[in-house]
Amino acid sequence: MRPTLSSQRVRAALWAAAAIATLSTWHAWPFVVDDAFVTFRYARNLVSGAGYGMNPGVSTDGVTGPLWVVPLALAGAVGAEIPGTARALGALLSMAAGFVLLWAMSARSGGAARWVSALFLALSGTCWVWASAGLETGAATFIMAVLVASVVRRMPWWAPLVALGALPSLRPDLVPAACLLSMHARDLPRRAALGAAVFGVAAVSVWRIVMFGTPVPLSVVAKGGTLANGFAYVLSGAALMSMGGGLYLAWRSRKRRAARWVAAALAVHLVVIALAGGDWMPGHRLLVPMLPALALLVGWGSHGFRRVSWVTTPTFVLMAAFSLLTLHEARGAGVGRETRGRALVQSLEAGPVALVDVGFVGWESELEVVDLGGITDPIVARMPGDHVDRQLDVAYLESRGASVFVLHSVTQPVLRDGQVANFVGYP
Repeated sequence: MRPTLSSQRVRAALWAAAAIATLSTWHAWPFVVDDAFVTFRYARNLVSGAGYGMNPGVSTDGVTGPLWVVPLALAGAVGAEIPGTARALGALLSMAAGFVLLWAMSARSGGAARWVSALFLALSGTCWVWASAGLETGAATFIMAVLVASVVRRMPWWAPLVALGALPSLRPDLVPAACLLSMHARDLPRRAALGAAVFGVAAVSVWRIVMFGTPVPLSVVAKGGTLANGFAYVLSGAALMSMGGGLYLAWRSRKRRAARWVAAALAVHLVVIALAGGDWMPGHRLLVPMLPALALLVGWGSHGFRRVSWVTTPTFVLMAAFSLLTLHEARGAGVGRETRGRALVQSLEAGPVALVDVGFVGWESELEVVDLGGITDPIVARMPGDHVDRQLDVAYLESRGASVFVLHSVTQPVLRDGQVANFVGYP
């Protein structure tokens, strides 16, 4: 049967969305967040027999999602490039999350609703920045897309169970929202869903207790965060990711029973992130895995809405503009790190090197690092202060033998007779 004109337009829109997502990922490709290099170094040390830690022979809980280290270590073991594997895998899983979303919508949505969801996700530039940034964001986005899809239509019973069991070892902050979704998954007994969640949490907790003596990830202790910052992070993220119109369309989807549970899961995650104090990284990465859920609600909200173009047109234009800005900034940050970061690494002759952003320097130089932010150092993590404003114990730094200190300055420091005369610290 020959497709109708409307179906041809929908198909063209879906292909356009796929092209936008691919081009966005390509443009942001130079960007790799510094924390990703921490994960890369953990994987490399694990493969080389140097243990699970930032510095060889010293085990520390410096990776919040230890499951992400596994495929990277396997890649390193067979001779593949660890950073390239992490980034390609993250990008592919983010793309797969979009396909899972459209597959879920195909059973109970019109063609227009599908292309609205597809374009909404494609124009979410922050999604594609973090897809290839090296962290586990792409994998977490795919898992959440699977769980959202399990609420909408039938799928193999093991898919949501595996997703839910793996999530605590990947992104523990997503567990409450994931549990709510799995409790209302089609044809999935609630006891099975609860059992998968308990197993996942228990497994990673026991592993941390055996390895480090505590079930709490070190990042929780090291990063801290305030409630005010958390709510500001959530509100700004929701506003920028939806440009207002997205939230309106999501609200219109409330008549669907499945939409109410998806919206509830989205709200639960926002509350969790707010209570956790948000994050210091740019681009609202903690909210990215819930974008498939929001895109689903936006698509459903547009179904049967005669004046949908009055909302979608300005929303998509604003999203496109913000996406271009986000992608450009990410690309610039990646290019800048490649030039200035490599120059810094080449100037380092011996360690230990003390700094806050230990990832890139640690990965490229392979020198021993002293983590002044405490992300990979439990002793520093428990010193007074926040992640980038910590009151460091000088005696500890002396005991570590730090020979070089790398500091951030907002402006070019002024040197006089070999001494720092003007220095604008960060933040």
